[in-house]
Amino acid sequence: LHGTNKVALMARKVLGIDIGDYSVKFVQVEKPVRGSATIRALEKRIPLSENGNKPEISVLIKEVLEKHQLFSDDYTVSITSAKTLVREIILPFKERSKIDKIIKFNIEQSIPFQPDDIITDFEIKDISPAGNTVVAYIVKKEDVRKYLELFEAVGIKPKVITFPSYCLAAAAKNSGITDNETFAIVDIGSYLASVSVSNRGVPCFSRKFESQL
Repeated sequence: LHGTNKVALMARKVLGIDIGDYSVKFVQVEKPVRGSATIRALEKRIPLSENGNKPEISVLIKEVLEKHQLFSDDYTVSITSAKTLVREIILPFKERSKIDKIIKFNIEQSIPFQPDDIITDFEIKDISPAGNTVVAYIVKKEDVRKYLELFEAVGIKPKVITFPSYCLAAAAKNSGITDNETFAIVDIGSYLASVSVSNRGVPCFSRKFESQL
């Protein structure tokens, strides 16, 4: 009005998608301009055919989005922990820009991949005069590419790519656990069990096991 732009305030929806071994989980958070956010969550089992083959995951995801009207403004997807490596290193500096430049080469001897074949991110767990403890998260570029292609087939472009242990740590931290505590989250399923350990609010260990239930 009178030469100014008026921006319409609208509710915003964010959808998280986690592709597991036996199911795909969806959590949609809708935050209105005023009032409390609403959450919708559902799980879709991945059916097996008589010969044990799984359906196309992209087709399954698209069917769920259409059936339950889960199309959103932003998307966050989770790469399975089995495809994510976690390494802890000590570095003499805490500036994120410096860490980002050299972290691949500092973990090169402890991973089975070449630095050019991986994508890394990190959290600074502890700062001390003796050296700063950095937890690095490593995933192969090829695995990220496959996930992006899968979701491109669905018609969506993820804004954030994460992994389950990081999400669990964030949820636990928001539930009242202090920064100095170490805690483990154990998930025992019918076929697989998982353990995620976080220290000072930073996920530093993740492992899956076959369940004997």
